[in-house]
Amino acid sequence: MRQERLPEFGVYSSFEVELKKKYTKWRGYLLLPLVSILASLGIHPDWVSFSGWVTALVLYLLGGTASYAVLGWITIVYILLDNLDGALAETVGKNDWGQIVDNFFDLTSLWLILLLLARLSLVPGSWLFVLGVAYALILVGGFLANFNGLNVLILRVRILVLVPFLLVALAGFPDSILKYAVAFGLLLQLFSILSIFVSLAINLKRVRVPRILARMSGSTRAFGILALLVDLLLCAAYVITQVRS
Repeated sequence: MRQERLPEFGVYSSFEVELKKKYTKWRGYLLLPLVSILASLGIHPDWVSFSGWVTALVLYLLGGTASYAVLGWITIVYILLDNLDGALAETVGKNDWGQIVDNFFDLTSLWLILLLLARLSLVPGSWLFVLGVAYALILVGGFLANFNGLNVLILRVRILVLVPFLLVALAGFPDSILKYAVAFGLLLQLFSILSIFVSLAINLKRVRVPRILARMSGSTRAFGILALLVDLLLCAAYVITQVRS
């Protein structure tokens, strides 16, 4: 039986891989002291990925009560944790399948941040819903395409959410910058989805689906299920609130 192997860096296009190689080098230098401490304590990169989701959850729960400045600084903590897990993985030993865990918590964290933007009425909820679904499709489809060696366009647009939100929260930029960024992100994701799923459809007969869960530890699966359930419950609660209002 052919051994399943995850392409380098998980769900990334070849362009993103080259950028990530350069970025990962500098990230390692900047985070080295903190990474060394975590590695000496035996902290697993998956735990750091989960803590990033917890930070995004705190960010969402404080939305509507905390000031924009507080939300902005919490977002910076989230970004730090989002980079820390990868740097830690490089130090303690790379696990290709750990990239999928990182991608998954990226997705569940993004959903919470999109819910926050909808809750604060910074961007129309329908736009954010489409963005969140499209991001999930790109992660799943992009992973399958990479795993099967297909050349597709993978455009992940989290940066078009996080950076504009920081500009609004900490630098006093107008809210409209978020709407423009999300609209641009939706356009980019459309091209990405077309590229991914057209390629998968053309090569459907030879597409293999890996057994992802079998590669994960019990604690990682538990963290992932918890994150997914909480996200879905909060999303349902938001939708119900909007319908009733």
